[in-house]
Amino acid sequence: MNRMESLRRHSVDVPLLLGPPAAVVAGSLLLAMGFPWPQAGIGSILVLSIGLWSSSTLAPPLAGLMVIALLPVLRVTNFEAAVAGLASGTVWLFLSVSILAIALRKVGIVAWVADWVVRLGRGNASRTLLAMMGAILLLTTAVPTAVARSGLVALLLDGIVAAYGREREDIPRAFALGAAMSVFAFQLSVMTGTNGALYAVAWFELHGPVSITFGRWLALMAPLGIIQALLVWWVLRREYRLDRVRVDRATGGQKKLLLSGQQARVLAVFAVLLLVWVLGPWAGLPIHPYTLLFATLLCVPKVGVLVWEDLKEGIPWGTALLLASAIAVGDAFKQTGMGTVLGAYLTEAMGGIPDWLVTFAVLLAFLVGRILFVNLLSLLVTLLPLVASVGQDLGFNPVWLVLLGLYTGSMGFFLPAQSPVAVTLAAQGDLPLVELSRLGMRLAPLWVAVLLVSAYTWWPLLGLRPFP
Repeated sequence: MNRMESLRRHSVDVPLLLGPPAAVVAGSLLLAMGFPWPQAGIGSILVLSIGLWSSSTLAPPLAGLMVIALLPVLRVTNFEAAVAGLASGTVWLFLSVSILAIALRKVGIVAWVADWVVRLGRGNASRTLLAMMGAILLLTTAVPTAVARSGLVALLLDGIVAAYGREREDIPRAFALGAAMSVFAFQLSVMTGTNGALYAVAWFELHGPVSITFGRWLALMAPLGIIQALLVWWVLRREYRLDRVRVDRATGGQKKLLLSGQQARVLAVFAVLLLVWVLGPWAGLPIHPYTLLFATLLCVPKVGVLVWEDLKEGIPWGTALLLASAIAVGDAFKQTGMGTVLGAYLTEAMGGIPDWLVTFAVLLAFLVGRILFVNLLSLLVTLLPLVASVGQDLGFNPVWLVLLGLYTGSMGFFLPAQSPVAVTLAAQGDLPLVELSRLGMRLAPLWVAVLLVSAYTWWPLLGLRPFP
């Protein structure tokens, strides 16, 4: 352990080392090509931000603050525009849902859910795996970041594995693989499931052409996640012969399965918020302030379960700053006209090629980009404005094309070390990352096929067509 820590301290942080000079080179080249300074400046900052966000030693939120500061310092935008991301409703939705996640964790909801998953499985590993996937879908709805969700998924998995025992190494491994792949399958099922989805929603709210509501996002994306999770369940069920695994003790025992008063209050708030998220747009209720209001009710004495200290320690303030900085960069990319100019170049280069080839190029760009970029957020900041601009110029519905790329880019199992959930589960000893990568490679063609069938059939039924 000491040796690994020593290697980490003495290793070279290549992205942090190369980021600044690469940014200078990018800005200089853009100026030499005749781009005005605001456009050359945002190009330079974009290159720098990718390096900073990919750094292994510089905290991403700190990198985000540096990017926000550089936008006005380098006269790309004014200070008010640089910090406008903090006023985004998406950032406040993220903070509000984070408060709900803290409450769920504090009152022990996850352990209670694990008991129910075991009880519903009735000692059958295949049925238990399916119930666990349903529980992970609920956690994805309630917990907005992969980092926060990783600990809860690990707790859920630990409770299930404890019920089944470790006499056979393959059964805990099957549950761990199912948990990790379910996280990948469900992370875009709700708009609060990942920072990438939140950023995409915020971008379309700012720049159009449409604003996506929580209910519409759920209707578009949740069926894909459920089908993809069922594919995972089907593969693991056959490969590990889970139908033949029956354990008498894995039936829930005599554990208390009723809710405590605190758990009931938290779940009641969660249920009300779900109704607001889904039905609010049709009832004329803005979901951001209502979510914030109900989240803060969880801190009211004798009503809620939280105190201010819980929020200070539990809210991922750094992630909120990172999301705000990404919104600022995306906004500057749009406002300076850089996205339009680069989009025009790409449109000219891609003009005349078949529509199916454009779709394939977007899928390939996000697949390769997900391997090259450390996280989905930095990939989106780079590609989303370009894909939206080029798609619109070529006659595509930009929202349709961006969501297609976003779903492809969310397949982080190619390099599982980039996934907080995968790393957390691997640390418990039940999830070999190599096995996860192999399973992901086998399922990726099926997932892409499900995505394309949904994009050309299901999405148009809901009004999201490839061409406007």
